[in-house]
Amino acid sequence: MTETKQRIEQVILGPMEPHELPAVVDVLARALRDNPSFIGMFGPEPDRRLRSTRVLCRVLLSGQSEPPMVARLAGVVVGAAAVSPPQTCFSSGSRSRRYRISIAGRGVTIESEVPWRQLLGLLRLGLPALHRAGLMARSSTIHDPAVRHWHFELVGVEDDLRGQGIGGKMMEAALRRADAAGEVACVETDTTRNVEFYRRLGFEVTATEESLGVQMWYMERPMPH
Repeated sequence: MTETKQRIEQVILGPMEPHELPAVVDVLARALRDNPSFIGMFGPEPDRRLRSTRVLCRVLLSGQSEPPMVARLAGVVVGAAAVSPPQTCFSSGSRSRRYRISIAGRGVTIESEVPWRQLLGLLRLGLPALHRAGLMARSSTIHDPAVRHWHFELVGVEDDLRGQGIGGKMMEAALRRADAAGEVACVETDTTRNVEFYRRLGFEVTATEESLGVQMWYMERPMPH
């Protein structure tokens, strides 16, 4: 038995426990920090981008109706997949809103697709980054499937463990509920590597769009027959 196969078999999957939230946020932030869309939203400086990605991940996870699927190795969180059940995903609940906020005594108007409850948390990003994140969210909203669907919002595995099958095992576990319900699953990605990864899991590209100068692929996994 190879070392890689042994490691995969040692991975334990299950819903995130409440005390694991900080670890899940950190894993996802590290995994997503260098993706093109996060560079587009949060800029070229890695440390600042990591901090901003951590803020975004925490806010998105706080809005989840169910805990993400987590991969653990020797009791340590090494990956997570946050999936929203039908009619609860971030995109389906979004619509353009205009907010008037007072910052340092000055009124600022923000147009955002982000619900007010989550917008307050995202203000920590700063207004320019918040605006760019809003543009990315708007693109996702446009391509959100009209049918009932399970939406993968955040997916990531620790960098030094990628390519060992942990992500696939985690995704397959998370997809079982969509399959059992006979419903569509969807995801968006910003790298050709991930397009191929999701294709192996049965997803197909349904649309592409450039947002913030970044090529995005929108993918769906049809309902099982």
